[in-house]
Amino acid sequence: MAHRTAFLALIALMVLGGGPAAVANAADCEPAPRADCAGAELAGIDLRGVLLDSADFTDAILSGADMRGADLYRAKLLGADLSGADLSGAMLWRTDLSDADLKGADLSGANLRGSTLRGADLTGARIHGADLTYAELGGARWIDGTTCAPDSRGRCVPELP
Repeated sequence: MAHRTAFLALIALMVLGGGPAAVANAADCEPAPRADCAGAELAGIDLRGVLLDSADFTDAILSGADMRGADLYRAKLLGADLSGADLSGAMLWRTDLSDADLKGADLSGANLRGSTLRGADLTGARIHGADLTYAELGGARWIDGTTCAPDSRGRCVPELP
C-alpha cells in the first residue's frame, strides 16, 4: 500500500510538470559542494558554515534557512526563494542570485563581490557591511523597493522613470 501511494505521488508530480529529473533532484539533494539541489524544498534548513561552493540551488526553496557563514562561492541560486533567510557573513562571491527572492533576508557582512543579482528582490533585506563590489544589480528591487538601473554595478543606481 505504501509503495502504491508513493507511486501515485510520483505520477502526480510528473503530470503537474515536475518531471522525473525534478523529483529525483529534490529527493536526492544533499547540500554539499557541487550538489544538484535545483528545485529542492529546503525551507528552514540549517546550513550554518557549510561548504556549498558551485552547488546548484536554482529555483530551490530556502526561505527561512540559516546559512550564516556558509560558503556559496560560484553557487547557482537563480530564482531561489531565500526570503527571510539568514545569510549573514556568508561567502557569496561570484554567486548567481539572478531573480532570487531575498525579501527580508539578512545579508549583513556577506561577501557578494562579483555576484549577479539581476532581477533579484532585496526588499527589506539587511545589507549592513555586505561587500557588493562589482556585484551586478541591474533590474534588482533594492531594499527600499527602488528598481536598480540596468547598468547598476556595486551599488543600486535608481532607474529613471
